[in-house]
Amino acid sequence: MSYPDQFEQLVKTLTFDALLPWVDALPAKDIKEVNVRIRQLAKANHATIGLHPRKESRGEFLLLAALALFTNQERINLPQYLASYVKDVPLYQLVEVLKYAQSLAWANEWIRQSKQKNRWNGLTYHKLRVLLEQEVITHDRKLFAEEMCLGYFESRFNNTSTPENLLYAISRDSFLISHDLESVFFYETAIATEVHFANRNLKALSWMDIYRYLIERKQLDRYRILQLCLEGLVRDDFSKDLLGWFRDLFTGLEPTAAELFGLQLPLLALLNTESFLPLNLAMGHLKKMVFQEGFAWEEFLQRSEQVLSRTDTKNVRKSILDILLKFPEAYPQTQSRVTELAVVSLLTTDPVIQEKATKIISQWGNTQDETLREQIDLYGSNLSAKSLEKLAAYETRLASTEQATYHYDPSPNVQLIREQNRIHFIRTWEELLYELTTPLRSDDPIKLERIMDAIVHLPALPSDAEEQVKPLLKSHSYAELSWDLDQLVALLLRDWIGGFQYARVHHYKPGKYHDPFIPFWQQRFKQIPSLRAATLPFLSTPTHAPCWISPSVLIERLACYQRAKMACQPFDFLIALARTRLENTQEALTRLEMLEESEETRVLKFLLDPAQELVLPEQKKAFWQKMYQRLLVSGERSDVTVNQSYYAVAARTKSPRANWEAFKTTDLGVYPNVSTLYPFAWEHGFEQQNHRWSRNPVIFQRLEFACEVHTQIPQTLLYSLHYPIHGRFEETQDYSFAADFLFSASLIPQYREPLYYRVLQVRALRYKTNQSDQQALEKALRSLLPEEAVFYEYGLMVLAQGFISAKATDRALAQEVFVQKIEQRKLDVRTLGQELGKLLKENFAPLQRVIDSLEALRRLSPLHEDALIQFIEQILLNQAYSQPPKNTAKLLSIYQDLLQMNRRRLPDHLSEHLNHWQQYPALKKIVLELSRI
Repeated sequence: MSYPDQFEQLVKTLTFDALLPWVDALPAKDIKEVNVRIRQLAKANHATIGLHPRKESRGEFLLLAALALFTNQERINLPQYLASYVKDVPLYQLVEVLKYAQSLAWANEWIRQSKQKNRWNGLTYHKLRVLLEQEVITHDRKLFAEEMCLGYFESRFNNTSTPENLLYAISRDSFLISHDLESVFFYETAIATEVHFANRNLKALSWMDIYRYLIERKQLDRYRILQLCLEGLVRDDFSKDLLGWFRDLFTGLEPTAAELFGLQLPLLALLNTESFLPLNLAMGHLKKMVFQEGFAWEEFLQRSEQVLSRTDTKNVRKSILDILLKFPEAYPQTQSRVTELAVVSLLTTDPVIQEKATKIISQWGNTQDETLREQIDLYGSNLSAKSLEKLAAYETRLASTEQATYHYDPSPNVQLIREQNRIHFIRTWEELLYELTTPLRSDDPIKLERIMDAIVHLPALPSDAEEQVKPLLKSHSYAELSWDLDQLVALLLRDWIGGFQYARVHHYKPGKYHDPFIPFWQQRFKQIPSLRAATLPFLSTPTHAPCWISPSVLIERLACYQRAKMACQPFDFLIALARTRLENTQEALTRLEMLEESEETRVLKFLLDPAQELVLPEQKKAFWQKMYQRLLVSGERSDVTVNQSYYAVAARTKSPRANWEAFKTTDLGVYPNVSTLYPFAWEHGFEQQNHRWSRNPVIFQRLEFACEVHTQIPQTLLYSLHYPIHGRFEETQDYSFAADFLFSASLIPQYREPLYYRVLQVRALRYKTNQSDQQALEKALRSLLPEEAVFYEYGLMVLAQGFISAKATDRALAQEVFVQKIEQRKLDVRTLGQELGKLLKENFAPLQRVIDSLEALRRLSPLHEDALIQFIEQILLNQAYSQPPKNTAKLLSIYQDLLQMNRRRLPDHLSEHLNHWQQYPALKKIVLELSRI
């Protein structure tokens, strides 16, 4: 019988006493084969664990055999199907095997690796102690500390023990006290988060109790533990829970003033930590000893500089500045250094910090010091008018006499149909293959347009095209898109590489809650086979970034259709109308005259000619036309004509804010944004619902926007589809809309108010934090950034929502939009301030979020500051005569500083409103100061 077979028989008997003699007698040349058999048996045993009562015992036996026969490297890297039995192996058997295998060279690393693969694979602290006593492992401080915190109580003490008995047993464990209790201060352990000992009477004992008990018995050095706590708090790589445990132990020991003074250097080291927890602890103790004899004042000044340059430690900076104000009295040689530190604090925009810093400079600074004056100029760009007045003796260049001017007047449209904005299309197989290697992103609709155009225009595919493309389709999906658009793109690519033999796109049915623009993408995808056959382009493919069509190119494409005697696809032509950029229209009109007259050419003439009035075609009642309309309008039968839909889209694209009286007498006139604009109005209210799980009533705030109910909206009305067709909007049905927002926005670049209305409906609830809500607002804010983006009431309301969003990235995007649109003179700051003021008046969001944004927007330019003044005035006007929200004093302080810096007076109409707030003690002082400006 071969040695592997002999070993298998040995495993069946589970005779441990025979294992080591058999291993000792095994020839060296057969060890490799036996090791292979061990792995095979262990895999099979692990796969069927639980099906046989002796499977676990076999796993333990195989583990012992592996430890006896494997090489050191193999032992350290034991696979999971062997390592998982470590915790169950009888301890005396493990000791014998480790002694046989001379484990001192590898056992510690083996235990660490086993635990790393699975936390519960490790040996308990008490087993490690036994192995250490048997001299089969060495004392690893980190390993022992981790296991001590994880399971010291579990294996040694049962639930009938009392805390008193446990404390007595620990006090007699000299090894634990001398070796492992100090180790927890040097390594990341679970001492702060693990379940502590508790008996069946719920009498608990924590590690903190143990440390205090041993310190009281003088078995642990009190001063040493205090020092170790501070050394642990310096570690920025420790978890917040562990840092909190060190802090609690330190404060719980109640160090005396003498002990704290002796620990001043470790306390000073805490000033340069990233976490607030040790920073606040250190400052609380240092300010009591800073003027005592023997204090390390040089170290204090050195470490204070880093704290003062931070923007997230307001209370600590205030404490340091209060100390520095008195510092030169106790340490005269520090006068120059103290003023330098105060100048560093001028970087902040916080008025309290600025006031304290300027007080130090004015009291201890030298007005003749050129270096100090230059430093004030360098660091003081954010200084308020009050602070500049205090530093007037230094004659800095910061006090500008320039008065800002800002008048909102929309600038002319930006020229976008230019060469640098031209989209470069794919014209080779290699380029297309490269584009397919990366998935579509939710912010890159142009990539999909380029792929669609390439599929239409590229000649016959290579013979191995299917083999090249199929792996790309399997390697990823377009997870950033909605399910419907993702599936449509995937089906299009599969149809294409299959030669369009299967019409998968035609048979796809969108989900119940799909975005209203999904049918437009599907109809365009359906059109591709016929366009390839006729070698015709899409009418709606954009020619210039981000998603515009040159009028001349659109007319050239229409001419191709006329030459081919092929009718335009309605959905394609509607998108082309919405994407047409009204630039260079005279040249386009000249080319249009050369085309055969048709309904499409008449629509284009109306769109491109500013003088052309709207004349609608007569409404025809032909049977074939009614049947075609049924395909365009989902639901009940409608008499809406396709041609009138063309004019409706063209009219809103030509003049987004106009009312078109010609539609009032037509079937289309009742729908949103056809004859008249959809109304802008909202109300704030409260609603009660039952909690999903507890069924308890929950009251939350809600914004109700204008809602015109329509039983059905024709699919050909691009600017109407995103308005509700039910009396109550369903917020849970918008995951598709949020994911595809920028793709939808690319279809109607001229007038996106319907999309912004939908975003606001998604965010109507104050408590909502779901992913759809966050995605929709973020993408809507990004759509406001481009230079050509124009938005009105609903777009301004989206921007207002960005300023009060709980998400920091949304607020940063709102600030970026504000800055860019002011520079371009395309933002109605007064209307924006009015809407934001109404929201804040209803306590729909904390005012502090707006204040943080205002702080970030200050000191950009006179133009921006003037815009901020108008913005804040409208916020204040819409809150007057009501109870001011929390932090209104901060808002008034920012407004006061802007007025003083720009040499403005408080407007009379606002002064009358603000006088009402003098009855509130927190606002009385700032309102009086404003009235004196």
